[in-house]
Amino acid sequence: MSNHSNILTADEVAARLRISTQRAYELARLGLLPCIRIGRQVRFLESALDEWIANGGQGYDHGLMKAA
Repeated sequence: MSNHSNILTADEVAARLRISTQRAYELARLGLLPCIRIGRQVRFLESALDEWIANGGQGYDHGLMKAA
């Protein structure tokens, strides 16, 4: 079984959550929104975002998820 997930930008996450892009970055920086770093860029796995939303915005100790 494949474990692929779309990688979203902060703009895409912001639009989905109906918040500003700056707020999406802030939530990620504060560890409240699950994200990954690719170099200096912050990206969001769609599957992790879906899980985060399903859990009511809970479920991650730190916004930055460790690579598997």
